[in-house]
Amino acid sequence: MTAKITDELVTKMAEYFVTEKSTVRETANRFGVSKSTVHSVLRNKVQGAYLQKEVDALLKLNRIMGPIRGGEATRIKSISKRLNKT
Repeated sequence: MTAKITDELVTKMAEYFVTEKSTVRETANRFGVSKSTVHSVLRNKVQGAYLQKEVDALLKLNRIMGPIRGGEATRIKSISKRLNKT
């Protein structure tokens, strides 16, 4: 079932995303929608030039940081496996 995305919800998502400096995944979990929905809403439906600029900047930062966070998670998982073997 598809959730109806109102202008009010769009604004709440965008404000949460920017103020919490969250990821698309965190925002999706917070609002109970898919990552695709959050990304689409943040890219296409945010009203207001200032808020859209802030959202775009954070989306860009998240794209840059994603591989770094992924690499860190892999490193931690590897260390944990090694520690559990002993």
